[in-house]
Amino acid sequence: MCDAHQCGFTLLEVWIALVIVAIASCVALPVCVHSVDRAKLLDTGYTLAEQVRLQQMAALTRQEYQEVRLTPEGNTWTLYGNQAGYEGVGFFSPGITYEDGYLHLPEATVRFIDTGSVSESGQIGLVDPEGDKFAIVVCLGSGALRFSGGLDGPPLYSS
Repeated sequence: MCDAHQCGFTLLEVWIALVIVAIASCVALPVCVHSVDRAKLLDTGYTLAEQVRLQQMAALTRQEYQEVRLTPEGNTWTLYGNQAGYEGVGFFSPGITYEDGYLHLPEATVRFIDTGSVSESGQIGLVDPEGDKFAIVVCLGSGALRFSGGLDGPPLYSS
């Protein structure tokens, strides 16, 4: 058995443990939130890149122009085709926005002609609430896509 001086924790020991847990939570919580925002940014970027690539393949297959139109003031992209017109809409993950600025696509539209190439190059810039950025660079002519800010690239690009 234990006597009055050896059972349980003292109030001081409990308070010290609570303070340590509170400090650890204050440090870990922002890191976790930032990681979730970063994952949403990458998910949106790679999903949008996949849609851009599918529109390019559709232009080649159907032998007609295809477009991906971004909404600069919103959080969507819309797919269009020459014959079909409106083909669908995609949504950015919550908190992710299209960033318009230097070297970005004029008119926020990627347009593939019937050969699958593009006549204008630029970048589609996305930004999360923490300020991290992801860019899909559309190369002139071939329409090749390059990424900046993804898992394989540098963490930020300059706008």
